[in-house]
Amino acid sequence: MDDADAADNKKPGLASAVFDSRTGNLTMTFSEAIDRTAVHMDRFNITASGQSPHITLSGAEYTVSGNILDAALKQSHRDVIIVAGTVLDIIEEPHRAFV
Repeated sequence: MDDADAADNKKPGLASAVFDSRTGNLTMTFSEAIDRTAVHMDRFNITASGQSPHITLSGAEYTVSGNILDAALKQSHRDVIIVAGTVLDIIEEPHRAFV
C-alpha cells in the first residue's frame, strides 16, 4: 500500500474564518476537504479574542463544498458576534468538531 492508499486519520484544521455581517454567514476554510456528515456544529465555539463567554454554533444551517464550510448563523449568534467586535476566535473542541 502506498501513501495514496493510506487512510486519512488526520482531522481537518481550521485555516481561516470570515463573518459577513450583511448576510449572517460564517465561511470557514479548512486544511483539507471535509465530509458534511461528520460535522457537528454544536462543537464549534466563537469567542472574542479568547474572552468569555463563548457561543456554540448549535442550530446553524450549513453547507459544505470541498474544504469550505458555509454556516448561516442564527440571529442570536449574529448578535453576539456583532457586539464582540471584529476579532473573533473560532474554537473547535479538540477531536470533536468532526467525527
